[in-house]
Order: sequence, then C-alpha cells, then structure tokens
Amino acid sequence: MYDVLLGMRNGAIKELVIITPADGGYESSDPDYGYLAGEVVEFRNLQIYEINGFYYTDVFPPGVGDVGRVILIILGVILGLGAVVGGSYVIYRYSPKIFGKRCLTCKSLAVGKCRNCGQSFCEICFSNGCPSCKGRSLIRNKR
Repeated sequence: MYDVLLGMRNGAIKELVIITPADGGYESSDPDYGYLAGEVVEFRNLQIYEINGFYYTDVFPPGVGDVGRVILIILGVILGLGAVVGGSYVIYRYSPKIFGKRCLTCKSLAVGKCRNCGQSFCEICFSNGCPSCKGRSLIRNKR
C-alpha cells in the first residue's frame, strides 16, 4: 500500500489499485482490517486528501470549468487577432519612416531625389539645389 501512495501528489487520484497478499496486504493482527488478511484488496478512485495537515483543496485551487476554458480560448483568439491586426497597421503606417530612403548628406528621411543625378535628399539639404550636381529640380517621393 505504501508503495502505491509514495509519489502521489496531494489531491491525485488513482483509478484502480490492487494489493495482493504478496505485496504486503493486511496483517491478521490489525484490529480494524484483520479480516482482510490473505485477501486481494482492490481500491477504486483512491485519492490523497491530506499530507502533513494540508488538505488537497488547500494546495490546489480549483481551476476554471469547461465554460471558463472556452471563454479564455475565445478571449485569447480575439487578443491574438487584435495583436496581428495592430502589428500589421503599425508596420504599414511607420515602415516608410523606418525603412524609407535617407538623405545622402544628413541621413534624415528623404522627400525626393534629384532629376539630374538621382540622389535622394531631404527638404533642407536640397533647398539651395542638389549638393552633388547643383541641379534645381527635385522629384518628390510618392507617399
């Protein structure tokens, strides 16, 4: 019996436990269960209720039921879809600022490129003409 109980956690349930006399069944000197000496004893749904004064309800809080689990799954799916949609929007909205063309001289976000040489520049660097070829026409980037 002790071999079966060793290793079980508080609140754990064993579906079927069979103890034979060879496995160390009951003794005939036992005042309560002496009549079971030499017999095969079978326990169904054996559960540990208490270990060193701690009841299994104290150790393991009750979990959510089936309805709660379904609600948690639905909320998780909704939050996951919201994260995917929100992440897609952020990438769409801010990727030109992060991955867009940069000014050749100051490395800030370029607003266009020179018609003559094709180099990218920002508004401030192109204000007096192209720094590379001194051209005066700027082709604006599409937004």
